Amino acid sequence: MSADKSKIQEWCEQRAERDAEQREEARQNGTILTVGGVLAAPAFLGLVLYFAAGDHGLEVFAVGLLTAAAAFAAGALLGFLFGIPRFLAQQGVAAAPGGAGGPSYAPNTNLEQISDWLTKILVGVGLIQLGQVGHAISTLGTGIEGVLGPNTQSIAIMLMVSFTIVGFLSSYLFTRLRLQKVLEPFQVALKKQEEDLTTALPLVRAQLDPSGERDPTVMDLAKALYKASPGIRDEAFYLARNQRRANWRGRGPGEDKHLVDLVIPVFEALVGLDTNKEWHRNCAELGYGLKDRWAPREDDYKAAVVNLTEAIDRRDRDPLAGSRYPLYEFNRAFCNIKLDHRFVAGEPAEPELAAQIKSDLNTAKATPEGRAAAADQSAVIDPWLRLNS
Repeated sequence: MSADKSKIQEWCEQRAERDAEQREEARQNGTILTVGGVLAAPAFLGLVLYFAAGDHGLEVFAVGLLTAAAAFAAGALLGFLFGIPRFLAQQGVAAAPGGAGGPSYAPNTNLEQISDWLTKILVGVGLIQLGQVGHAISTLGTGIEGVLGPNTQSIAIMLMVSFTIVGFLSSYLFTRLRLQKVLEPFQVALKKQEEDLTTALPLVRAQLDPSGERDPTVMDLAKALYKASPGIRDEAFYLARNQRRANWRGRGPGEDKHLVDLVIPVFEALVGLDTNKEWHRNCAELGYGLKDRWAPREDDYKAAVVNLTEAIDRRDRDPLAGSRYPLYEFNRAFCNIKLDHRFVAGEPAEPELAAQIKSDLNTAKATPEGRAAAADQSAVIDPWLRLNS
């Protein structure tokens, strides 16, 4: 019951917050309408009274409404320019550590910049030409008087001035009070995206760090890389690949095959995220890592064969890959030799397995890379070939 009670209380609090936001929006809308009504009422009342007292027909009333609408539109444009909220995110977000990090796109602030330039220009020009404003308004009033009728210049000026102010204030208040709320969710989403983009690589580095101060799970890595950009995923791939390449032999100074074990979760996460099964190199690197780890077990060799087979299938479907990456076949052959229990007993392999291994070795040895790999692993390859020839 206590859990249900807490859920009810949480729901009530959320509903109270929504109701408070709706009341605040209604109050703001009422404020905008009140300001507009108070400022526009005198001019509109004057137009109605003049229309009722004279005999000028609907043409005069229509001209008055058009004048008011034009003045309102001009004022609303100015109010919008002056009221556009500034985007608080920094321009030019710094890239994440590693060179390819950071968001690929930044918020488009052209409208804000144009608003800033225009408002400064309008204020500057307005101050310089302040003495000419009265003459310009009088000239416009005289022009409209010719349509409204004699002695209507004051009404025309009142329509223009009042509705310009009404349009300015209404648009300014609406832009400041409502547009900012519309833009805030996008700003929050962008900030979250930046955080997601800058979380993946530190997590990958923590996984590859031999100190083991932070040990993320494969699911942690997958979640972080899922939210990251393709560039971040590529860098995660190369970080793990370079660590495997630098240590897989375990022979030279500074090489440590234990570091190969650390790359396996990274490639497992990348393979799991490739739901369309397009990228063959992720599968291949996972197979290499399983084969080259510190103490590979039989299950590791079996999993390596599965991933290398998948890599070969994906590579063959890729028209850009062609006949490249011949080491896929060589490493699959190597793993199958390790899985050949009859080889350990000094007996020839099963015919089907022997045919598979020989086919992979022949494919690999047709290239310089494959021949170099076979020579490097001759201690394993040559005895098996002699036994199965």
